[in-house]
Amino acid sequence: HQQGRRMATAPADRHKSGVITDLSFLDSCNAHVRELYSYWDERRAGRVMPLRSDINPAAFPRHLPGILLVDVRWEPMEFIYRVVGTREVEARGCNPTGKPVAGNWYGSDQDRVLDNYRYVATEASHLYDYDPFRTKDGHFLIDESLFMPLSFTGARVDQVLVYSHYEDLWRKHTP
Repeated sequence: HQQGRRMATAPADRHKSGVITDLSFLDSCNAHVRELYSYWDERRAGRVMPLRSDINPAAFPRHLPGILLVDVRWEPMEFIYRVVGTREVEARGCNPTGKPVAGNWYGSDQDRVLDNYRYVATEASHLYDYDPFRTKDGHFLIDESLFMPLSFTGARVDQVLVYSHYEDLWRKHTP
């Protein structure tokens, strides 16, 4: 299991986006993101990743609206939305459950989103993505997403658990 690497600017510089694969994101991420990482880390119990059966959604009910559970298909590699939380459905304006991530993503660009899933699937490691972007209706959002691998058997990544926390800067600064 690798230590991780910084792929872009750390989230402490709140003006630039960044993808982080080491634990430095824990110093500046939202408390909700940190809570989900702690839960995932505890459930893996020293292993590279937890089994899917180790994860109990009842343990984090207040985070469920921001949860995505994505199936990993290996040949050819594809990512399919299995579970999409209510906040995610609302933000997107549609429910992509059962659809591929390609063509149904939400964020600044599709390549970045797919690269995040590919990294987590092939490296069996978490990934944190700090992504400020404009929504289709013109709102400026900061999206903090944590991607965490899950396995059915412990042998390979079968699913990716994602938690996204949004901060709507337009609403925050509008009277």
